[in-house]
Amino acid sequence: MKSQRRHELKTNTLAQALTDLPNTGRRYIGPVLVAAIVALLVVLLVRYRIDSSRRAARESAEALAEARQSIVELRSLPWWRAQNQEQIANQRKTIASGALAAIDRAFTDSKDRKVKAEALVARGDLNYQLANFPALPILTTRPSLGPDQDTKTLLDQAADAYQDVIDHYADQKEAVITARFGMAAIAENRGDWDTAKKYYTAIKDSSDASKAMQDQADNRIKLTAKLAEPIYLAPATAPATNESAAITLPTTMPAPAIATTQPATTRGS
Repeated sequence: MKSQRRHELKTNTLAQALTDLPNTGRRYIGPVLVAAIVALLVVLLVRYRIDSSRRAARESAEALAEARQSIVELRSLPWWRAQNQEQIANQRKTIASGALAAIDRAFTDSKDRKVKAEALVARGDLNYQLANFPALPILTTRPSLGPDQDTKTLLDQAADAYQDVIDHYADQKEAVITARFGMAAIAENRGDWDTAKKYYTAIKDSSDASKAMQDQADNRIKLTAKLAEPIYLAPATAPATNESAAITLPTTMPAPAIATTQPATTRGS
């Protein structure tokens, strides 16, 4: 009798549980579903941010490479071909505009300090190259084909970019060394030999510079010391002799080192 009673109670309890199962499911399925959706959204958001970061880094690196290639193309323009002056002038404008846009993209889109520092160096290189691009005779009659800024402004903009690297990206050792080469090149361009020597000396004494960079800086120090020496011209009526020959001014000055992202191999003098 008792066993039958126990069996009936268990049966009633199971039946009641089965009857209440839909209500129980409805009571718990809502929070579980919400939690699952939230977890899925978190995973998707993290994945999106990772993918976006990788994509931005890749695009910034590609933009920087594009800018560097444009600067190389700018240096290679055959400006000496008189018959193609208008074409050369237009190519210079197109290349410079594309390079500047690529540099801006690399600097703005990247969060990597290394990329930002290298973009600033590239900006300095671009402006320095434009400042030192030979004047085309066609500009005397068609000045609109020339650069948008004059030589002084371009050199000032190059110096600002290099100095920004030196002042704000000290942790990017290679970029700082390159920027110092750039500042020294600008100083040479201006005939400011003392300032050029200061930057070359900083490179020579830097433990962050490679041996090749230090040697190159030392060679430039010696060269700028010679260029800084006063030149004495003999009186026009005094005959030159083997013992006291008049020193003539050089027809061209040695080209200053152009800052690049690989100074050890591209800034030879």
